[in-house]
Amino acid sequence: MNQLPICFSLYRPKEFSVQLERMDKKVTFIEALDQLMPGFDPEISKLAQRVLINPRNIDYHTGVFASKITPARDGKPVTIELIDAKTKEQKDSLEVDAALIATGRAPFTQGLGLENIDVVTQRGFVPVDERMRVLDANGNLVPHLYCIGDANGKMMLAHAASAQGISVVEQVTGRDHVLNHLSIPAACFTHPEISMVGLTEPQAREKAEKEGFEVSVAKTSFKANTKALAENEGEGLAKVIFLYLSLDTVLVQKLIK
Repeated sequence: MNQLPICFSLYRPKEFSVQLERMDKKVTFIEALDQLMPGFDPEISKLAQRVLINPRNIDYHTGVFASKITPARDGKPVTIELIDAKTKEQKDSLEVDAALIATGRAPFTQGLGLENIDVVTQRGFVPVDERMRVLDANGNLVPHLYCIGDANGKMMLAHAASAQGISVVEQVTGRDHVLNHLSIPAACFTHPEISMVGLTEPQAREKAEKEGFEVSVAKTSFKANTKALAENEGEGLAKVIFLYLSLDTVLVQKLIK
C-alpha cells in the first residue's frame, strides 16, 4: 500500500499523516474546515504546516467533503469524490490504494435506563450542569447522580474526564468545586508535538474587547533553547497570551496583598 488518504476532521489527520509518512506512505488528508489546525492558535497552525506538513510527502485538501468513496474492485483503485464544503459543488476526485475514515464520535448511552429517571439525552449526550450533576427533562437535578467524560459531551478528551472525575470527588466529599474547562490542555501527537491550554489569541482578543481589558502576547523560539538545539529540535515556538496589567495596577495589587 503506497497511497493512503485520510478522511478526518480537526487535528487527527495530522497525527496519522505524520506517523504513516514516516513509514514511507504517501498520505493525503481531507479536511472539511478551511484551515489545517482548527481549534489551535492560527500562528501555531501556520508553523505546524511549515514544520510538519510541507517538508513531508503529505498532501491535503481543505474546505472539502468526501462525498462518495468507491472501493477498489477488479484491479481498479479506490476512488474518492470531493465536493466543496460550503457550496456542495464537485471539486476533485482522488484515486488511491486505500482510505482511512474516522469523521467523528458518538456517545454510547443507550441502555443505561436514563428514561426511568426522566433524563432525556441531547444527541446522545447526558445533560449535566457545571458541577457534572445530571439534569432531568425539566432541568432539575437528579439527586446523587453525576456524569463525567465523553458521555456528557463537554470536552471529549481523556484528561478532561479525569479532571471532571476529580471535581466530582471534591463535591461528594463536601468541598464545592466547579471545573474550569479552559484549564484543561489539548495536544496533537505529531513529531514535534503541539500542545495548548486556554484561549487562542483571536479568542482572547475577542473576549478582551467584550469585557474591557487588554491582552498581551509573549513568544520565544525554540532556537533559543539549548536543549532543543542539542536534540536538533530547534523548529518550534512557545507562546503565552496573558492579561496585561499596567504598572499602577501591579503596584496596587502588591500593596493589597
